[in-house]
Amino acid sequence: MERYEMEIFLALSEELHFGRTAERLRLSPAMVSQTVKKLERRFGVPLFERTSRKVALTGPGEQLRTDIAPHFQGIQEAVDRLKTSARGLQGVVTVGFMGVLAGNICQAAANVFRERHPGCAVRVVETQMRHHCAQLRSGEADIVIIPLPVDEPDLTVGPVVVRHPLHLAVSSANPLARQSSVCVEDLAAETWASLAASVPEYWIDHFYARQTPSGRPIARSSERCDTFTEVLAVVAAGRAVSVGGADMTTYRLRPDITYLPFTDMPPMERALVWRTSQEDGRVRAFVKAVTDTADPAV
Repeated sequence: MERYEMEIFLALSEELHFGRTAERLRLSPAMVSQTVKKLERRFGVPLFERTSRKVALTGPGEQLRTDIAPHFQGIQEAVDRLKTSARGLQGVVTVGFMGVLAGNICQAAANVFRERHPGCAVRVVETQMRHHCAQLRSGEADIVIIPLPVDEPDLTVGPVVVRHPLHLAVSSANPLARQSSVCVEDLAAETWASLAASVPEYWIDHFYARQTPSGRPIARSSERCDTFTEVLAVVAAGRAVSVGGADMTTYRLRPDITYLPFTDMPPMERALVWRTSQEDGRVRAFVKAVTDTADPAV
């Protein structure tokens, strides 16, 4: 297969849409269709099932993707390395962060990145809870630092850059505020803050348990919050409780909210995440800058 044929085949196997594939590769839909047909004639098997409603990989197509994807990625990485060594990184890398500490890490890494790659600019933007991974898919960010878990088939989860204890945020008027720590069982009489509908359920369930270890349900508020600032406003008003990393105790101090460490919850981890199909030299170089400057055990 020619390199352009592999690129078209792999892009279509990811997008499963001729129009989107053509737009992504800046080709005509006819070129994408003709290339696929040529491959199918050459191999003697259909690679895609095509109907008026959907495009799907066939069994042989799935096998071909599995076999050639690592090789194509290796080719791309080799080309990127060659370009980088010849003229250095160019353009702009946009990095999103969720949380003040993640923002500090981004800025420190950006300084290192700029020194190493003066031909490539860095733009740092905030990632709100309502975004989750949306900025990666919309092109608003090339890479983000957000709390795990991230379980998305089109995204790559990179190194963990922040790992610290999980805390409960409660109104200072809440009886729990008199405790020195908290466990999930203590929350049976409490109500979790509710997050934006755009936040995946698996992510919410990871931090906001639906029941205590003994099986008692934990309610969820009907007030949806798009940002963590909105979450804390609901918490301060006494209408909900929430979780967050230990950095809240440094960067989110306020007299009407008390933060209590959990005794039975795993630490919060924030990691670098990027769209697999958009990984390039800029992304890899910024990941290296972060890992060279960040200490996960913060």
